[in-house]
Amino acid sequence: MSVSEPKTGSKPDRYPSKTTGSAPRTARKRAPPADSSILQPHHIKLILLVFALSALYKSLSNRIPYFFSPTASPTSNTTCKKHHPTLLENCEDFRPIASSPGSILLSCDPARRQWQPQQSRFPESPQGSVYLWNINTPEKEPILIDVPQAGDDFHPLGLATFPLTPEESGPGGFDTRVFVIDHARKAPKVHVFDLNPTKAETRPIRVIMDARLNSPNSLVAENSTSFFVTNDGFFSRKSVTGLVLEAVSGWPLSEVVRVNFGVDALDRQGHPAVGHVATVGLGNGIEYDRERRTLWVASMTHGLYSFLLPEEREAYPLPLKGQWTKVFRTSMTPDNLMIAGRKLYVAEHGSLKKLFASSGAEDAASAPKVPSWVVSLELPPLDNADSDAEVLAGDAAWWGRKEAVKIGKSNGGLRMEEKRWEEVLEDDGSLYGSVTTGGVVSGKLVAVGLLEEGALVCEKA
Repeated sequence: MSVSEPKTGSKPDRYPSKTTGSAPRTARKRAPPADSSILQPHHIKLILLVFALSALYKSLSNRIPYFFSPTASPTSNTTCKKHHPTLLENCEDFRPIASSPGSILLSCDPARRQWQPQQSRFPESPQGSVYLWNINTPEKEPILIDVPQAGDDFHPLGLATFPLTPEESGPGGFDTRVFVIDHARKAPKVHVFDLNPTKAETRPIRVIMDARLNSPNSLVAENSTSFFVTNDGFFSRKSVTGLVLEAVSGWPLSEVVRVNFGVDALDRQGHPAVGHVATVGLGNGIEYDRERRTLWVASMTHGLYSFLLPEEREAYPLPLKGQWTKVFRTSMTPDNLMIAGRKLYVAEHGSLKKLFASSGAEDAASAPKVPSWVVSLELPPLDNADSDAEVLAGDAAWWGRKEAVKIGKSNGGLRMEEKRWEEVLEDDGSLYGSVTTGGVVSGKLVAVGLLEEGALVCEKA
């Protein structure tokens, strides 16, 4: 039988048979199988993803566990009482005066909600003040202190005090040196003056301005002519967007500096020496344990850094890395620090959402209640260690003790070995809110809040 010709217009056979005599389709050449021993593009992508996730986990696991912050309850300390709410308004910080038992200096600013230098907001508003007050006689009205060379836009934040020797104080009873941060409109500065706490009189020393004090938050005296300062953000007073990115990322861009205005440290123009000490994420409070040579710095992203200052430290910057540095995570955002005895007291914010909402309110009456926390950390005992190596070894043994573990709400979200914090003050804001500094003075618990009216004193610490 012969093969008939296909009809005109008919479709060709899609799958011609071998017996039809039609030419077969040209077969596609298949790629040779991939060598499983060679990394393929999808393997590389997977590896990069794993590295990115591990880096993200490491970063987040070293940050403050914001989502595990505890919920504050009303304080159970019935001895707590708020004093002078119409005078001591929006006080950020307080420090005791060594020569006058029970006396403290407070930095207050009634325009705290309006005057926000970090966001470059400087509206016309009343200036702040520094007050002298004795908590042993709390009913007596605080005394307004004349801060030398403070302008019309004086807005104090952190402050520090340091006892002077008789040779340094000289005549007049000026036995206390005072350092006060001023977030003035033109540029931030630090006022340094001497105080006679008996007469509430002041003696000017100098005013310090420097580019490295771009947004000072807290300071602590090293001695009568030098102090350490934290800046609360690299982008503070520069860029709100940059500051937000800095906060979210946790990048350690906030500089901690040392300012030395001793005679030997001044340059030819009379400017003090300002040197780099360390960088942290969003620096806040700072405290110096002179007996243990330890500098404590609060970071709003990571908790607390402790820097052991080397015994021989003539030159700065210091080697404040590696074995010299420890990080103590907190379950909440730390603010100012205070050392009393062998306790480090830390004021903490358990709800940043409520804190920012209150800060943005027009006045205290329309602002939401902000929780208050003050926690403490027991410090290592003093020892007779002669070398830095012995001090480091003693600290490592102290912080490694299993019996130091604390069980409490202020340790929420922390690893077992990080549970070192003990509650000193807890309040949901119904009595006293937004505490930024808290500690024990003359056996009493004292606290102030940057968005609160009055100062809190608890007879039972």
